[in-house]
Amino acid sequence: MLDRLARGLFVPDLSTAKSRKEITALSQKIVRTKTAIDTAGKDLTEEARKKLDAVNAVRKRARDELDKRRDQARKPLTDWEQAQADLQARRTKGLQRLVDLGCVGFGATSKDIRKRIEEVEAFDLGDWWGDRIGKAKAERTRALALLQPQLQQAEQSEKQAAELAELKHQQAEEEAKRLAEEAERQAEQDAKERADREAEEAKAEQERARKAEAERKQQEEAKRRDDEAHHDKVISDAVAAITTQTGIPTIQAAAVVQLIEAGQVPNITLHF
Repeated sequence: MLDRLARGLFVPDLSTAKSRKEITALSQKIVRTKTAIDTAGKDLTEEARKKLDAVNAVRKRARDELDKRRDQARKPLTDWEQAQADLQARRTKGLQRLVDLGCVGFGATSKDIRKRIEEVEAFDLGDWWGDRIGKAKAERTRALALLQPQLQQAEQSEKQAAELAELKHQQAEEEAKRLAEEAERQAEQDAKERADREAEEAKAEQERARKAEAERKQQEEAKRRDDEAHHDKVISDAVAAITTQTGIPTIQAAAVVQLIEAGQVPNITLHF
């Protein structure tokens, strides 16, 4: 049946139960065949894998061992190459250091530049430079040629800055002295003006007191004169009244008034 199916000669007939059973049986037979083939293939694959694993294990041991022997055989050359690389890196770093030392940043002090010059002058130019010794010496010479004028310029700038600072310090001291002297003169002038003002005020006060005293005396004198005038008028009026009323002479009337004024006539007084 399988041969017929493979050749395309199998024609299914679904009209009868027998034919349908044949179709079912054919399908099951195909599944069993596929399973048998797959199982046989797996068995062959597993056997091949085990053989391949064994081969790979041998290959790895051989590879590792040969790599180890290769590294051992090449170690002297590898070490030499590493030493040459380290030496080359050291030379490159040394040349770069000389270049960096010759590049002075803005605002560097003379102290900083001197330290750079000292480091350049003491730079190691030993045999380890090999064929690059000429380059190293040239960079050293170049660095010193750059640093020396910068040192002179820095020293000149610092000298000028110090002189300027000293000048400013002196000017500040002179200004402080001038201000102190001016303040002292102003204080003396203020004290003199205050003393003069106080003297003027005292003099004015004395003048006011003198005028007040003079005015008081004038007032007292005027009052005294007024009192005397009033006194004389009262006496004169009293004398005139007695003379008029009694007809006695004025001299005698005046004598009577004097007696009354002196309090020698009882119960009679004069009102001034």
